[in-house]
Amino acid sequence: MKKIILIAGIVLLLALVGVVAWSINQTNQQRESKNNTQQTQQQATGKGGLTQTDKQGAVEVALTWLNPGRNETSLKMDVSMNTHSVDLNSYNLVQNVEVYADNRQITSQFGLNTQGEGHHVQNVLTVPDVNLRQAKTLKVILKNLDNIPSRTFIWDLLQVNIK
Repeated sequence: MKKIILIAGIVLLLALVGVVAWSINQTNQQRESKNNTQQTQQQATGKGGLTQTDKQGAVEVALTWLNPGRNETSLKMDVSMNTHSVDLNSYNLVQNVEVYADNRQITSQFGLNTQGEGHHVQNVLTVPDVNLRQAKTLKVILKNLDNIPSRTFIWDLLQVNIK
């Protein structure tokens, strides 16, 4: 009987240690995700940069505005995705992107030219019928990539050097 109580005590102690270790790991992951989100938001709203990077999760995403200009009638963005653990072939960028000029969503039919496959993919996203003449911000949201609900990239058009 004493052996059974001893074994039960050891099992309970191991279970408790496992729960504590799991809890610490979850807290660290949440803290890291929050830090990455804050870093991304700082980079995305930075002054004058045409390239912005998001490092949330296992996929690093870099967006580069290829044709900055208020008089452009289309928007071209280089969307580079790199990882060592996620298969990017199954991600449908066109179905998971939203583009806004100020708070007006641009609902044009997006064009896409993709190079690469697997873990390293480079896309050129084309958004026709864009009017940035009066806009103060440009926002691109990528949704549902590597279990990250959204990645938001914002350009302050008053600070970005555009024509």
